[in-house]
Amino acid sequence: MMNPFEFRAGHAPLLVSMPHTGTHVPEALARRMTPAALALPDTDWHLARLYDFP
Repeated sequence: MMNPFEFRAGHAPLLVSMPHTGTHVPEALARRMTPAALALPDTDWHLARLYDFP
């Protein structure tokens, strides 16, 4: 069986990106946002479909 990855310890922090479709904005943050930002224009509405693979 082939190993899917090989771990090699490095010397720098590791950044892991975890895409999510969360659109809930807590009220404490929403109060500080502009109407344009509250429309969530940078939301990737198709992320669930993009990552819907076995």
